[in-house]
Amino acid sequence: MQKVKVVGQEQTNAEAAMAWSDKVLSPLATAGIVFLFVILILVNRKDLHDRFLKLLGGNLNIGTDALDEAANRIGTYLRMQLMVNVTYGIPMALGLWLIGVPAAIMWGMVAIVMRFVPYVGPMISAIFPITLAFAVDPTWNMVLWTVGLILLLELISNNIIEPWLYGESTGLSTLAIILAATFWTTLWGPIGLILSTPLTACLLVLSNYVPSLGFFRILIGNAPALTPYERFYQRLVADDVQDAMDVAQGFIDEKLLKNATEELKVRRINAFYDQVAIPAIRIFSKGHNTEASAEHRLSLHQGLKLFNQQFQHAYPFKPSSAEAEVYCAGARWEIDVQVSSMLAHGLNVRGVAAQAFDEVLIQSQQANFVKMSDSIQIVCISIFHTAPEAQIRLLSHIIRRQYPDKN
Repeated sequence: MQKVKVVGQEQTNAEAAMAWSDKVLSPLATAGIVFLFVILILVNRKDLHDRFLKLLGGNLNIGTDALDEAANRIGTYLRMQLMVNVTYGIPMALGLWLIGVPAAIMWGMVAIVMRFVPYVGPMISAIFPITLAFAVDPTWNMVLWTVGLILLLELISNNIIEPWLYGESTGLSTLAIILAATFWTTLWGPIGLILSTPLTACLLVLSNYVPSLGFFRILIGNAPALTPYERFYQRLVADDVQDAMDVAQGFIDEKLLKNATEELKVRRINAFYDQVAIPAIRIFSKGHNTEASAEHRLSLHQGLKLFNQQFQHAYPFKPSSAEAEVYCAGARWEIDVQVSSMLAHGLNVRGVAAQAFDEVLIQSQQANFVKMSDSIQIVCISIFHTAPEAQIRLLSHIIRRQYPDKN
């Protein structure tokens, strides 16, 4: 039987030339298109400026602010990038000079320029000195020292300097910068990689002024998506008391120095109650009957009780020798009782002797109401309800009738 050999069609010289030119000319065509766009934008910049203002709704004040903010962000980003590149290129040139790589200053300058191309530029700038070190030194010493120097500089620049400076200068999160680079590179190739951060920064500025684009601010901005009291509330509803404790400690330690005085700590503790804990409970009380399920209510009751125990244990107060002057009580339900415990703790750490009642006042009316000592001068009632006036008047009437000398 005769064997049949299948031979693929050989590529002609013309086809090979076409394939090679396609690989070379495609990036050049993209660069040419982008260059043409840049020229046209620069020539018609005043007209485009006015058209962009009109697109923002015709409000010249808001449009001017948006353009100024975009220019400031991009300008700050470019200055920060130049600073990062210089802090990378100078140590690289000095290190290569000490290692003995020829033309060390030139390779440092190449690194400064090439690092304007994100991610790809540093790799290209590293190829030249490594290749030259391999060619000059017959041993592996110069190559290894060069590779070690580049890796050390990359680790410091990529993990410390770049995320901090770039994120702060553009208002973008680190993840958004990486996703933007992927998107714009896929769309425009290497030119898109260079322009990815400025373009995304402009999109972030637009989201600050155009309500319909507000979701971009949440997706790509570096500002926290939730406020501290929203995060605190969510952690409690999710049965994550430890994370809620981390939110509280992070808020307290945010503006405290290492050697902060006790007075400053006391102020931050009370600021946490005023700005985080109480607003979080307001969210819960507003949605108690409409948004929160029975499971949510139970989670918040139990979570807030456990949180109070851990928080008051973490920030104890010196017991006062004097008898309590302030009596804190919850009016209607368990949440009010926990808030009264917070109030008593906040007063005690401030040096005001206070006592918290661990039962609900409404349920204690039949038990001769509340037994208070003669030292009590002020009664603080906590109640979270959409219409608390009727219950407050009732409790106030009962307290004044039993204790006419109390405030």
